[in-house]
Amino acid sequence: MCYKILNNLVDLDCSDFFMLANSNRTRGHSCKLFTQQCSVGVRKYCFANRVVEPWNHLSDHIVRASSVSLFRKLIDTVDLSRYCRY
Repeated sequence: MCYKILNNLVDLDCSDFFMLANSNRTRGHSCKLFTQQCSVGVRKYCFANRVVEPWNHLSDHIVRASSVSLFRKLIDTVDLSRYCRY
């Protein structure tokens, strides 16, 4: 869903969910996201904040995939288990 929101493939405003890095001096890829500061637990654990860390650790070729199907194929090669909090 993060890929779709950032690439305007769904009818949702990206700025409602994410704060993009406005600098091209980021490590990794140019679509880095910032965690929004919040004091309420509901906002702290919502989708928009939980997805930031795994998204920022993806490589540039995954983030810049040309289609959703390619993105899904590439994301399946990444071990995201360290981000699961059960």
